[in-house]
Amino acid sequence: MEKCLLLIPMIVLSFMLFAQSNINNKTNSVKNIVEPFILNNVKLLPGSPFYTAMETSEKYLLSLDINRLTYGLRKHNGLEPKADKSYGGWENGGGISYGHYLSGCALMYATTGDKRFLNRVSMLVAEIKEVQATTPDAWFLDGREGLGLLRKDTLNLTKPDEAGQPWDFNKEGNLWYSLHKIFAGVRDAYLYTGNEDAKVILIKLSDWLQNWASKVNIDLLQAVLSVEQGGMAEVIADVYAITGEKKYLELARSFTHINTVYPVAACEDVLCARHANDQIPKFIGASRIYELSGNKVMKDAAFNFWDMVLRDHTSIIGGNGLYERFGKPGEQSKRLGYSSSETCNTYNMLKLTKRLYSLTGDKKYMDYFERALYNHILASQEPETGCVSYFTSLAPGMFRYYSTPENSFWCCVGTGMENHAKYNEAIYFHNDNNLYVNLFIPSELNWKEKGLSLQMKTSFPESDSINIKITKNQSYSADMYIRYPSWLSSEPSLSYNKQKLAFSKENGYLRVKGAFKVGDQIRVIFPQTLHIETIKDDKYLSSILYGPIVLAGELGSKGLPDLHIESPHGGLLYPSTVEVPYFVASKTKLEAWIKKDATTPLKFTAKANGNAENVSLIPFYKLHH
Repeated sequence: MEKCLLLIPMIVLSFMLFAQSNINNKTNSVKNIVEPFILNNVKLLPGSPFYTAMETSEKYLLSLDINRLTYGLRKHNGLEPKADKSYGGWENGGGISYGHYLSGCALMYATTGDKRFLNRVSMLVAEIKEVQATTPDAWFLDGREGLGLLRKDTLNLTKPDEAGQPWDFNKEGNLWYSLHKIFAGVRDAYLYTGNEDAKVILIKLSDWLQNWASKVNIDLLQAVLSVEQGGMAEVIADVYAITGEKKYLELARSFTHINTVYPVAACEDVLCARHANDQIPKFIGASRIYELSGNKVMKDAAFNFWDMVLRDHTSIIGGNGLYERFGKPGEQSKRLGYSSSETCNTYNMLKLTKRLYSLTGDKKYMDYFERALYNHILASQEPETGCVSYFTSLAPGMFRYYSTPENSFWCCVGTGMENHAKYNEAIYFHNDNNLYVNLFIPSELNWKEKGLSLQMKTSFPESDSINIKITKNQSYSADMYIRYPSWLSSEPSLSYNKQKLAFSKENGYLRVKGAFKVGDQIRVIFPQTLHIETIKDDKYLSSILYGPIVLAGELGSKGLPDLHIESPHGGLLYPSTVEVPYFVASKTKLEAWIKKDATTPLKFTAKANGNAENVSLIPFYKLHH
């Protein structure tokens, strides 16, 4: 028995390697230029804010009660709940956070190898399996209450309602958004932990959906797709990738919202006033369908959308939107407020960015990834509790608020369960031959296929130095490519085993020639400097950055409310009363009025000017509350 127990992690690990690396191997799939490493091949090392955020998220995930998460799932499907009550917020209905929780625990297990998360995945999948076994049609439409969002007539899209109008989706809430979290949760449980029950559940759900979709009125389905749908196209495309059954690829295509995807594919920006986090997953789905089928319209849609959002809709921290909506192209100054930059939006933009980078190898995608990861995702977690932000206030003089541990289960709380479990997902990429280093986060890479292991040690962005040491090399003889950041204003330096090297720059990367030996050390210094970025539609409104890091002024907490709130929109009731300082100063000679602290990394002082006294500047991601 003892030998069997020892073998279990090895079997699971081998499966994870197979499942995650072979999900794209379909006949018409597009070969990626570069591939991310499987999560368990990259380990974060202590000493970075990302490692600390991951640890905080671990504690938060382990503090949650699975029985309370599944309260609505069991109750609305005729089973006795195992807890006295559900969690609060959006969990008071049928509950959907257990889907996010399943993804978060599966990701955390793949990232850390901590079996507590594997056990939680197994327990939650068993709960879902029990519910599915009691229902004749995967549990959604069996005549009971289902999710708490569904009725028998909820998905009756074969004909208009009795009043002659298409069924009003908004009466029932964001149905597809809710279902997507369940599909995605069991998919991730299968891909990241090898749970075969999760795969069976996923396929049963997909068969139910395929059967339903084969009968619906296509025009009415398109009307439904105008309301937030999560990532249904993407997750069903993944089912095709897992099974190879083309009916699922066709099903994924049926979730293409033609009113937005087709115009964007034709380079028309139709995003103004549309719900931002409704749109982004549509184009993740388009990129996934392109990956798996080579469909050019889907390719154009995904790439054009990303370019539009980055060019005309993205804030300084990498987020987008105001009160959940896109605005007019380029009208960015009007997107600054209490309700700027919903965290879910950036969660989804990073998913799209990672896919497009894999397809192209274009380092511009990793430049954005770095900006958004440091300045928005890292900033969204309260360090003390692991609670997270919904909106990220960007108006000068505003504040940042957070969820509560038990009564604020919003969409961004769900994506927050995943965000801080996968900081290792985009540090390194590879193709058949070469290694790409994209993010400068202390970490350890084990490239099993090449027998190559290395450690990256750095205190970046608090220092400019990145150090990479080869700890194992059995067969790797190719080159290493290190991203040349877009924020550099002066030449980097490169040394190999303490000998300074002239470097070659290829396609936005520093090329370090191969033949690495155990013990070899590569050191890169990327000099960070203060610089200004001015918003496109207001030449007087600028942000101050140091390297990729957005700086913010510490204006104190006088008069601020309790910043843990139950409603994601509750902070709108508390306008800021802080007097916002302004500076009349040079945009090109920042060192004349901004001084770096000699003892505290990433701390600066803006000298008294305009209406301002001296203002302390620190990274936006560190300035909480």
